[in-house]
This record gives sequence, C-alpha cells and structure tokens, in this order.
Amino acid sequence: MTAFLIGGIGVFLIQFNHEYIRTKLGNFNATSCPSSVRRTGRFVFVSRIFSIFWGFVDIYYWKAVWDGVDCIFGKSISTGTGTLILGMLVLAAFKSLKSASSVPAGFTLDDVSNCCTAYTYLQSKKSDTLAKRLLDTLASVFLEFFVILIWHGLWSLLDGYDTSAKLSLLAGILSNVLVFILQFAYSYYVKTMPEKSVPGWYLAYMFGTLFSLLCIFSSVNTFRGYWYLLDEYFPEDVDHSKYYLIVHIHIVKKLLRMSHLKGNIHFHSHGRPMWGIRQF
Repeated sequence: MTAFLIGGIGVFLIQFNHEYIRTKLGNFNATSCPSSVRRTGRFVFVSRIFSIFWGFVDIYYWKAVWDGVDCIFGKSISTGTGTLILGMLVLAAFKSLKSASSVPAGFTLDDVSNCCTAYTYLQSKKSDTLAKRLLDTLASVFLEFFVILIWHGLWSLLDGYDTSAKLSLLAGILSNVLVFILQFAYSYYVKTMPEKSVPGWYLAYMFGTLFSLLCIFSSVNTFRGYWYLLDEYFPEDVDHSKYYLIVHIHIVKKLLRMSHLKGNIHFHSHGRPMWGIRQF
C-alpha cells in the first residue's frame, strides 16, 4: 500500500504539473532558441531531476501493482494469462496499446522538446479547464495500470513456461530487428493508402495493432532477459563492490571514447542526430 501511494500520487503530480515545472521551475521559454535553453544550467538541472524523480515514483507504482497482483491472485500461468488479456483489451479499447512498448522498440531523447514533458492521454494544456486537466491525469494514471498488467502477464507466462534468460533476450533482440524492418513497410502503406478507403484503414489499424504487440513482445523479453542475466551473474549473496568499480571504469572509458567522435556527428536544427532513432 505504501508503494502504491508513493507511486500513484507521485505519477499523478508529475503528469498534472509537468507544464508548470517546465515553464516556471525550469525557466523554459517556448519562443527562445532551443540551443540557448539547452545551455541554461537551471533548465538542465530541473529537467534531469524531473526525469529521475519520475522514474523513481514510476518504479514504486509498477512495483505496487505488480506485487499486489501476485499477492492477491498468486503467481501462475492462469494469472499471467488473465492480466495479459485484460491489459490488452483495455488499452486497445482506448487506442493506447502502443503505450506498453518500451526500449529497444523506441527511445525518447533528452532534448528540449521532450524534457519535463508528460505525454498524457488527452494531451491537455495548462490553459485548459481544471476539470479537463484532472480528467486527463486520472485517465493517464488509470491506463498505465493496464500497461503494467500487460507486462506482468507476458512476464509471468514466460516464467511459467521456464523460458531461460538467454532465450528471452534473444527473442527480444530478434523481434526488435523485425520491428525495425516492418516499420518501413507500415509507413509506406499508410502514406500511399487512399484517404477514403475504409477497408484500407481497417487493414492499417489491424497491422498497427499487431505491430504494437510485436513491440511489446520485444520490450518485455529484452527487459526480462537482461534482468535475469544480472541476477545470474550478480547473485545477492556475493560482494559485488569490485565488479561495480570495474563496470564504472569501463563506462567512463566508453564515454571518453565517444566524446572524441562528436566532431563527426551532424545535427539537425533541433539538435537530434541525423542517424537518431526513428519514432514509431
């Protein structure tokens, strides 16, 4: 219950006040040059704290829902099947199934257009009425509940059938390669489809739904594979301090090497790399 209150209230406050945090606390001016805003220390500090805090309370929310389902209904294949189906049906009904996909199927860059921004269900603005903003925030938190159910269901089914961590990771990576290939065919079909073609739009909707499900499959399997591999190679009864030091040194070396490549990267006017991640 404590985790649910911390997570639920925290996520609600973030999604309800994100525009205020962006403009007031972060001192972001929508008419200013993005590059000048990025160099503002206040905006960089506030936007990073915003992301860290959001991630912190979101983990609490996910843990509360996930552990609550396991505590009430138990860990079983039938429970996983039920949460997976329920989550998919509700998100599909609200046309928000894509919300359940995550890395590696897509990334959000830390640029000015994304920092201190919560993409809510109704996309309300601070200029809207208080009632609409409250409804938007409640709907967004409500739908995230079913996102968690989808992840819980698929993860539980993989556990129930004793899918190994390596097989799960391999399935996640390969399905993401398939996602990367199919996105071009899907995009081409939507762009070339006649506007008044009703069968064409139904086909596009069905393909889009299957595409979203494939993204979810890739995301859950990739997370699960990495998660269990970390548990396997870093067991709880072993002192990991020396391994953490080695990993941190390796990361620093990688970052230093990457810093020498900045001169070879070309950016658009919005600051995104030309080879950046495609948005689905």
